Amino acid sequence: MSARQTPLGVDDPQDGSPSWDEVEQREELAELPIAAVPVHVDGPVQVQDLPPRTSVARSFAIGVEPQELLAQDLRRRRAVIIPTDGAIWIGKSTTDCRVPAGGTLAPGGKIPQSTGGVPLFGSSRLFCAAVTGTVIVTVIAESWAD
Repeated sequence: MSARQTPLGVDDPQDGSPSWDEVEQREELAELPIAAVPVHVDGPVQVQDLPPRTSVARSFAIGVEPQELLAQDLRRRRAVIIPTDGAIWIGKSTTDCRVPAGGTLAPGGKIPQSTGGVPLFGSSRLFCAAVTGTVIVTVIAESWAD
């Protein structure tokens, strides 16, 4: 096996690190379908947290009416939500971002004005609304795959 260039550097098969192909574990379609194999794990298992492959940053002007901030994306590793001009309501539906009549809290979460942002892990769809006025919200989304 010869060393080859990868996004993480050059593989060295002699150093005990897995090759890039082993890490990605891509299956060839010709080999499918593969029967499921039940696995029982005894003891600790070594895992490797892979860095994201891609990321994107976008800013949105968000008003008091709930709107979609992120679509569902199974490739998304995490998203950092940064409301720079004020607080926002955030949730998995537009209902989560609305304060009920006579109420003071929305069913979803509230993210205060922030400079560092709030990391959210997962791939679900997210909605948000400004608590008051219009808020600029920056989203930095990281994905596992291209």
